[in-house]
Amino acid sequence: MTEQDPYGMVAAKERELGVGSEDFRHRHQEIMELIEAAQKNGSRRRGAPRGSEQS
Repeated sequence: MTEQDPYGMVAAKERELGVGSEDFRHRHQEIMELIEAAQKNGSRRRGAPRGSEQS
């Protein structure tokens, strides 16, 4: 494995993912809305024992 500047690697990945772009922000908002809906609908947390759901 080659040694690379970690800040450069992060910057390259941000560019690749389009961090800060309108598309990125839109998809982020969609994901956050899905999470909120799942929480409101009482979805079990991953790894939570059965019966621990809050009503």
